[in-house]
Amino acid sequence: MGIGIDITYRDYEEIRKIADEFLVNYHSSGTIPVPIEEIAEFQLKLDIIPIPGLQKVIETDGFTYGNRTAIAVDQFIYDGRPSRYRFTLAHEIGHIIMHSQYFEYKVDSIEKWQEYINRMPDKQYRMMEYQANCFAGLVLVPGNKLKELIPSVIEDIKRTEGYSELSKDYIWEIIESYISSTLEVSNQAIYIRIEKDKIKDRFVL
Repeated sequence: MGIGIDITYRDYEEIRKIADEFLVNYHSSGTIPVPIEEIAEFQLKLDIIPIPGLQKVIETDGFTYGNRTAIAVDQFIYDGRPSRYRFTLAHEIGHIIMHSQYFEYKVDSIEKWQEYINRMPDKQYRMMEYQANCFAGLVLVPGNKLKELIPSVIEDIKRTEGYSELSKDYIWEIIESYISSTLEVSNQAIYIRIEKDKIKDRFVL
């Protein structure tokens, strides 16, 4: 039998407000990169538990235990994929903040998590994941920092030899790579934020 969870629909702008409020409450200094691990451990009091082979077993980078006191993370990602690890933490915090219904089911093991997800209707699961992904991107890539960084990167690129011969797509790839390194997130996370915020339309390359 499937599990029905009433997931509240939230569009991107509503999730942006939730992410902005989170940053005000837990990272008011606004420094970058956002110290998501420290926020998780010291402010939200979450234990972070590395589990060897988690991704291979349940095809996910991490999950939150039903009592909302711990996040399990794949050991390989924890040890060697810092950007993905940071995104996983932010993603799971998104679930904790937005999806309280999920935690009514006491998931306290890998097996119970897998059973629970397998019983959840696909539409509800995809909506939950989309919302948590949006939250993670908005928290780790604050809009004000993104808008501050892009102009300075563009000016640096314009000063390089051969700039006029570069395609716009390639220039944006350089921008995404630089900012992803600065904010300690993936290039894909920056690409999605730039596309969602329609930032390319604001700059002349």
